[in-house]
Amino acid sequence: MNDQISISVSVVGTGCDGTGNSVIFHVTKHGVYSNDESVVRRFMFNCGEGNQRLCGENGIKLGSLNSIFLTRLDPMSATGIPGTILALGTCGAPTLNVVGPRGTHSYLSSTASFAKRRYPQLHCLEIAGDTMPTIESHVSYKVIDSNAIAMALDDLYVRILPLRMQSHGTKHSPPLSCQLCEHPPVRKPKVNTPKPTLSKELDEFHNWLNVFFMAKAPSKVPYIEVIANRYKGREDELKRMLHEKYGSLDKVNDSDASSSDSDSASEIETCEQQDKSEDSSFEKWLENFYKKHNPAMLPRMASVQKSYAGREDHLKKMLEEKYGKRSREEINEDVSSKKAKHEDSGTESYEAFVTPTFNDTPLKDDISEIVFYILEFKHTNSSSIVWVVDLPSSSWISKLENELSSCSTHKPVFIVHMSSAQMLNNPLYTKWVLANSSTTTNHLFFDGSILSNCEHGRLGFNFKASAQHRLNLHSQAPTLFPLTPAFHSLSTSSQCHLKMKVDSICYTLAQARMSYIIHASKSYQVPNQFQYEVLNWEYPSIQASPPQPFSYPSIVFLGTGSAAPSKLRNSSAIYLEYSVNAGMLIDCGEGTFGQLWRQFGPLTSQKLRNLSCIWLSHKHADHHCGLLRILYERHQTHSQVPLLVIAPDDILNYVALWQQPWATKNVHYISCQEFNQVEDNPLRNNLFATTGFQALNSILVHHCHGSYGLVLVLGNGYKIVYSGDTRPCNRLVFNGLDADVLIHEATFEDEMLDDAIKKKHSTVGEAIAIGQKMQAKAILLTHFSQRYPSLPPKLQTTATSIVGFAFDGMHVQLSSRGFDNLERFMHLLNQTK
Repeated sequence: MNDQISISVSVVGTGCDGTGNSVIFHVTKHGVYSNDESVVRRFMFNCGEGNQRLCGENGIKLGSLNSIFLTRLDPMSATGIPGTILALGTCGAPTLNVVGPRGTHSYLSSTASFAKRRYPQLHCLEIAGDTMPTIESHVSYKVIDSNAIAMALDDLYVRILPLRMQSHGTKHSPPLSCQLCEHPPVRKPKVNTPKPTLSKELDEFHNWLNVFFMAKAPSKVPYIEVIANRYKGREDELKRMLHEKYGSLDKVNDSDASSSDSDSASEIETCEQQDKSEDSSFEKWLENFYKKHNPAMLPRMASVQKSYAGREDHLKKMLEEKYGKRSREEINEDVSSKKAKHEDSGTESYEAFVTPTFNDTPLKDDISEIVFYILEFKHTNSSSIVWVVDLPSSSWISKLENELSSCSTHKPVFIVHMSSAQMLNNPLYTKWVLANSSTTTNHLFFDGSILSNCEHGRLGFNFKASAQHRLNLHSQAPTLFPLTPAFHSLSTSSQCHLKMKVDSICYTLAQARMSYIIHASKSYQVPNQFQYEVLNWEYPSIQASPPQPFSYPSIVFLGTGSAAPSKLRNSSAIYLEYSVNAGMLIDCGEGTFGQLWRQFGPLTSQKLRNLSCIWLSHKHADHHCGLLRILYERHQTHSQVPLLVIAPDDILNYVALWQQPWATKNVHYISCQEFNQVEDNPLRNNLFATTGFQALNSILVHHCHGSYGLVLVLGNGYKIVYSGDTRPCNRLVFNGLDADVLIHEATFEDEMLDDAIKKKHSTVGEAIAIGQKMQAKAILLTHFSQRYPSLPPKLQTTATSIVGFAFDGMHVQLSSRGFDNLERFMHLLNQTK
């Protein structure tokens, strides 16, 4: 069973660079005699923010993703699901199964206003839920009762057993020796279907066909029954056709074949001996062919012969076409190149052992339920056991010891630890690991804080293409694209592989683009070994520029792309620093927290702590799916600054599902429409008192229902207008008249006006024209279609205003010096096109 199956796991998110801890397992089917391969199963454990962008970055095709399994329900583990649903819809994926703890179905249902698609159809399995949903939902629902344990998945390739844990549960069952022993695979009973007996006439005709084909066309022998059934009742016609095509038998005629059973049996025996001789000669031919052209296939000869029984001529032809014109040296080069895919690339690599940190400050009350998973992968004559374990804090260790253990037969070969590395400081945890590990068990540990702090943060980058693009932009305009220390550390080219060793167990730290083969089926695959992809940074020569005085306000573009994020442009988000240590977010697309980290590095916590306002333009996912992660990370900073979230009602209804402290403590919510009401509005008054804003108005614009633009007047009278997504809108022009800066979407180039009208967006020319009508002093264009990943659309304008194209990570000080820097960069950009 499954003799041509390989099983591997890839690290998706590492817990830093704005990602969550996540892995994806691949079950790949390989060709019998070729190196062809196809993914038959692909399922992910946890789906943090930026998942669809990460998969694109790492070359993982989301179209073949079958299921997502959640170890917990929080922004670190689940907020990438809406974007993944949208990406799968684009791929045409038919279904997506989501398995998780209590609340998973409610979370999926809450995304209906912005992530509901006809495909994929969503199926939710809640572990240990005990109530059925009371709301109508586009997500089908199934529940495993809290007192029962059942497989979440059981198919030809894998069994997945979920185990639920509760922080304050009342269940106190005795420790189990082994969960897989308690839940053996259910074997389907074999049904012996009796072969129908043939009449004497049909039996004689079958014998005649056997004799004829043995002599004239041996490749047809396996299909005798099919041919006989097709010509049932027309046996004489079939005989005539066969004689015309192949000629009559020399030694046997029709009467001979039917004259006596003994004659037929004698001839059949003779033909069988001839067939055995032919089989033997073909086996010898195949052996000689593989010895000459591809010796690696010699151990698989039996499988090849079995697969092509009765079609030996066809196999010969295929092999001669594939290998006949290629030398043995060329075949060997093919195999060796696959073996060396992740091996030495000329870049020096070394192992570094780090020590787990001791700062154990988990938010224990935020997580009430978690789920562990036992995976049993099926392959030839054996299976591979994998565990996925995630502990929010050390208080869960006793529950882990009680619920998850193994016998000698079911020791895991691979354990994914999604807990913080600080867990290794607890002797109870390391004791549990020792008790459930064998000499062949490998451990993968996740800890983003170690990656962020090691080697000045250079190991923390997950989005290689975006970081490389940032380096290139910095070399052209250092003031507009400043670098954090982590970027400067990329000048070091050596590869560092981080490990931890505690009590004789070696743990490998999850790093970007890491993979591991659990079970191999091809000679070029290297099982039981971590593979690291060399990132090969191109660090441009950068001339040091003298420091320039910083002025406020300042705008940082965190995302400048439209719709789904791409490698170089994230979803819409802008950070406005309106005074010293005080800022607000204008839109908050998926991945916004990671973008903040790339701009500010160690100062990110300070920026979040001093955040006073988040304003969101409309319900589309690319403008608000990063909100939950921002709220979660802000809560970790213990901010004392009141935060006001201003958003359309659909977004507020989505966020209302989360009632944990990170979403409610010192956070206030109000709709755009309500905030516009001047009288008796304490939230509006408090915000103006805290920030010094003179005005903040949400203006209805021409996009989807409930879409707004923003007109903001700072304490110094500086007027900033943001369009959100819209067609050219006179209402925005009227309210934004004489703006100091207009930030306007420019999704399409001017030649694509029809597309802009159809999708209710603006072209470059239309956006500039709005700025001219508004008499804006500066026009900054953003929200470009992802068809323009590195260079924005063509700019053809005679506008007198300053016009600039935004890029991810661009810092623009709203001052004469800042706009001078922008104009120099735009001049350089026009020369590059």
